[in-house]
Amino acid sequence: MNNREGIRLHQLMGILGDGTAYFSISDDNGHEYCEEYGGLGELQEEPWYREIMDCPVTNVTTIGGGCYPVETCIVVSRIGKGAER
Repeated sequence: MNNREGIRLHQLMGILGDGTAYFSISDDNGHEYCEEYGGLGELQEEPWYREIMDCPVTNVTTIGGGCYPVETCIVVSRIGKGAER
C-alpha cells in the first residue's frame, strides 16, 4: 500500500472499536450504503460490504456527543471500482 492510496475500508474496520457509536458509510459519488448502523460485526456481514471493503477511505468524521448519539461517518472512493453504480 502506498501513502497516496491510504487506508482501505477493511483495514479501518480492523482498528475501530465497536463501542456505542453508529456508523454511516457513503462513497464519493453520494451513494449511501448505510446510515446510523449499530455494530461493526453486523455491518461487515451486509452483502454490499464485500463490494466496498477494498476501497480507499477518503474521509472519516465523528459527530455527536452529549445528548446526541455518536456517529462515525466514513466516505470511500469508488473511482475506478465500478463508480457507475
